[in-house]
Amino acid sequence: MDIKNLEELIRPYMETHRKKFISYDCKNLLPVGENYGSTMLALNIKAKQENGEEESIHCVAKKLPPQGTAREFFNVSSTYSKEVNHYKTIVPLLNAFCKTRGAKDVSDIFAECLGARLSLNLKSTEIDDDAVLIFTNLTKEGYIIGDRLTGCDLDTTKLVLKNLALMHGVVIAFKLANPKEFKEKIESNLGMGIHFVPTDELMDKIVKDVLKLAALNPNCVPLLDRIDRATRTLKDFYPYCKVRQPYATLVHKDLWTNNILIKYTDGKPTNNVFVDFQVCRYESPAADVLFFLYSSVRMDIIKTKIDELMKFYYDELINVLRKLKCDLTPFTYELFLEDTDVVAKDILFSHLIFMLTPLFTVKGKAKELTEWSPDDLTPDEETLHKNYFERLHFTILDFARRNWL
Repeated sequence: MDIKNLEELIRPYMETHRKKFISYDCKNLLPVGENYGSTMLALNIKAKQENGEEESIHCVAKKLPPQGTAREFFNVSSTYSKEVNHYKTIVPLLNAFCKTRGAKDVSDIFAECLGARLSLNLKSTEIDDDAVLIFTNLTKEGYIIGDRLTGCDLDTTKLVLKNLALMHGVVIAFKLANPKEFKEKIESNLGMGIHFVPTDELMDKIVKDVLKLAALNPNCVPLLDRIDRATRTLKDFYPYCKVRQPYATLVHKDLWTNNILIKYTDGKPTNNVFVDFQVCRYESPAADVLFFLYSSVRMDIIKTKIDELMKFYYDELINVLRKLKCDLTPFTYELFLEDTDVVAKDILFSHLIFMLTPLFTVKGKAKELTEWSPDDLTPDEETLHKNYFERLHFTILDFARRNWL
């Protein structure tokens, strides 16, 4: 495994920290099935400090997925550009804005980026096989990825929602304070990333398999026609983007356990970091809140506390906007709930149903990226963890109860 011209890429970081590059080595970071949109490497950089002592800088390198279907599916020419711009432009812009308002910035909720490029030609806007992003390896600082098969406990869920409100709120405040700069430097990076639109044949297969598994719960049987119609909105999911003011903001769009790293101290969650901004969009924050709650929170919690957690998120968002000196008048809870209804009814169901398959594929049963195709995202009873079925049936029944289906 090779990262060409690594020393040149991270030179600004090394100079800022007064270190000298010596060498590096890297290896695969994640097991098969824990990441589909990229190749993740554990990168160890050997460096020399000013006093002559050597040290290891533990990093993660994010490279393109292998040539083939995965690279085409994830539309890497767009998604990687998004992520590079996110770390090189948007995060520093937001941090500088928070400083002008005397408020907490967003540096703690994003991984530190040591360097990012689309090509060996650092002035190029075209992506190639040498595209890479280098981050600090947060696992060396005590961060872990939660169990996608179980989901987050209540304390972790509230921490994630609090930091999500910080991310969303800072962007909203920046938008209100600097509309022209927002449009040029942030909104311009939030267009469509993945262009995937399933073929009619694939869509029929997804729907057939979902209906079969939904029907295992007798309470879902009367809803099969509605499930069919809602699942087929997957054809519109990636092109879809409904911007509703005033809440429209930078939305992660893929907020599940593997894209959230948590740090625990004495058994309590003390911080989380959001990663993987390849498909971020400009739309309602409710898209992130609902997707996270229904996909990645423990079942006993989402069965009883969804409304409480939505209100918790809203209150945290208002706190962020208040600290950033925003006019709170337009940001009513009623309007937030209206946005939530719009997002849930329009498109969210198909996103959840589609993503429950990779989320609940039994560990060790996923295919290598070189063998992967979108067909592997259709639910297969033999490779799905038992928790998939409870999650699927609850999502269907709760969406129907809320008139979202």
